[in-house]
Amino acid sequence: MSNEPNKPAPAPKLRFKQFEGSGEWVEKKLGEVCLVLNNLRRPITGNLRIKGEYPYYGASGIVDYVEKYIFDEPLILVGEDGAKWGEFEKTAFIAEGKYWVNNHAHVLKPKNVPLGFIENYLVKIDLAPYVTGAAPPKLTLGKLKDISIPLPPTLPEQTHIAAALSSLDAVIAAHSDQLEALRQHKRGLMQQLFPAEGERVPRLRFPEFEGSGEWVEKKLGEVAEIHRGGAFSKSDIKEDGEVFCVHYGELFTKYSEIINHVFSKTNKISGFKSKRGDILMPSSDVTPDGLAKSSALKLDGVILVGDMNIIRLIQIENPIFLSYMLNYSKSKIIKLVSGTTVKHI
Repeated sequence: MSNEPNKPAPAPKLRFKQFEGSGEWVEKKLGEVCLVLNNLRRPITGNLRIKGEYPYYGASGIVDYVEKYIFDEPLILVGEDGAKWGEFEKTAFIAEGKYWVNNHAHVLKPKNVPLGFIENYLVKIDLAPYVTGAAPPKLTLGKLKDISIPLPPTLPEQTHIAAALSSLDAVIAAHSDQLEALRQHKRGLMQQLFPAEGERVPRLRFPEFEGSGEWVEKKLGEVAEIHRGGAFSKSDIKEDGEVFCVHYGELFTKYSEIINHVFSKTNKISGFKSKRGDILMPSSDVTPDGLAKSSALKLDGVILVGDMNIIRLIQIENPIFLSYMLNYSKSKIIKLVSGTTVKHI
């Protein structure tokens, strides 16, 4: 450990009352408070990966399973590229149990600092400034060890903070499991309520509508007008803008089948304006799956911009029904996509 005196760290905005007056926070380098176990990593080629019970972690999360393990204690893993691990939605996470780690992840073992404290701090900060180089850019070990980390002066306060955040992680995980179960239930229900491809009737019909007539099939152009979003740049989005707007890129990240509230504003008031019930679909993306997504907008006068198709109904009374139907019809929509690097519809 460095012999340099501890550097004072800025005080946090919130501190548990029992630790007020117990000393100031200090700042240290990550390399001072963690052992690095990168020498124990082992790349395992595809032909040697045998399905088993022990995870094999790499920069992209769980890659495969192998029949043996090398780590057998909780440690912190950080991707070599500093990006989020898709499986965990975190830039750093605590691996537990028995597992392997490949050479695309850094392995850290804190010294006298709780695992949860280090993990949550690495998740909190932006690692991008520490990623250097090209083809591909990397979070080198030297840069990782040089990250400054503020620490409470005592182990009990560090532990208390880590425990508080870990308890919230447990609640989030429980709700995430419930949310995924509801998503599965919704997908199953949609498969029952909408006719499968090639079928004319759904497998499930609400009792009150049995005998009220058969479903019919029409082209989208028969029941709706199709418009395009206006020219726009992301820089036109202003926090203090005069009017609400929806940029096509937000259809991928911010909105689901129904839009009750719009997040962005702009001062660029000219452009295509929404009517309540318009259905919005991206018209270009780097993957075809992104184009098979629709959102019913329940607001008038919203500026609609960018590469989006705007479906304005002229026959169907319920746009939300059609929005769910279009999302359910993903396989049909993907067949209509054209383009190579960038996909269009």
